[in-house]
Amino acid sequence: MGQGLAGSVLAMRCEAENMPYIVVDDGNRFASSKIAAGIWNPLVFRRITTSWMADELIAELDNFYQHAESILNATFYKPLPFYRIHSSDGEVRAWKEKQEKPEFSSFLGDALNMPGPIDQGQYGASEVHRAGYLDLPAFLAACRDYFVKEKAFLETELSHETAVDELLTAFLPKGQKNWIIADCRGHQSAYSTWWQYLPFGLTKGELLTIHCPGLDIDGIWNTGFFVFPQGDDRYCLGATFSWDKPDMEQTEAAKSELIEKFEKRCSLPFTVIDHKAGVRPTVQDRRPLIGKHPSIDRLWLFNGLGTKGVMLAPYFSKTLMDSIVRGQGLPTEVDIRRFENHLGSINPRINHPIA
Repeated sequence: MGQGLAGSVLAMRCEAENMPYIVVDDGNRFASSKIAAGIWNPLVFRRITTSWMADELIAELDNFYQHAESILNATFYKPLPFYRIHSSDGEVRAWKEKQEKPEFSSFLGDALNMPGPIDQGQYGASEVHRAGYLDLPAFLAACRDYFVKEKAFLETELSHETAVDELLTAFLPKGQKNWIIADCRGHQSAYSTWWQYLPFGLTKGELLTIHCPGLDIDGIWNTGFFVFPQGDDRYCLGATFSWDKPDMEQTEAAKSELIEKFEKRCSLPFTVIDHKAGVRPTVQDRRPLIGKHPSIDRLWLFNGLGTKGVMLAPYFSKTLMDSIVRGQGLPTEVDIRRFENHLGSINPRINHPIA
């Protein structure tokens, strides 16, 4: 269920393994996948360290999305230069020290000397290798068209209380046995009685699209915000983080925050041509939520991909398929059984109606 990033990637896994599948989606236009910037980046800048499992995740990411482009006959995979504007002298020193370590050698690039419209400040900038972005609207649209063509797509309203037996009876081919349901509904799954014990955090984010002639950057720039090109002098500018009210309303406060940050680094005139908001399905321990429901047979979860969903989805969709099809165990870091002690409870952070 769900044709956001997680559901689309998992369905494409089924396609690759020649397994029958049906994507059931309610067409939620506020799904975070339709709004997210889609950036992947192998580093955590606060400590200048690699993201969890960066090597494995990016290797699988490269293979998966390139293969998906060939199957879907579409373009959405966008490796790009990634430039980090340093925030302190300490960050510069840490960067140089870690460049000498083998585990960082494929990610940490050299300092830049690039004149241009982005002010690199007193500490300068360095390049991050093996980064880029996934054009999520293009990817999701291409997946949907493919699923429709393959007669493997059904758009219908899904209640948070819908029973598994009802789904299996109503939507799946009659006479077929051993179907399972994979719940891939992003932040909407947090409101389901199926998963109310899981510690979803939910994080609201807002993005702007700006029109800025003359900016002419060729990659992703990062310094407390990010900005990257989308063609025709349009640029994606983001992103904000908010935990107190995870709704889908655009706010003037977030818009002003992004504009102020950008104006400190770039003096070119620009106009805001779009403003989007969405809710990321984050988790308190910053690890995905994957696994079989503890008491409902044939119900599985593929969720909690958070801000690094583009990196996580290809690798862990394979992990999930290995578990469902081949009976392999899930890594404890992502298996929802790590929260078995929460069974019977209700997540106190999900105490408001979905917007």
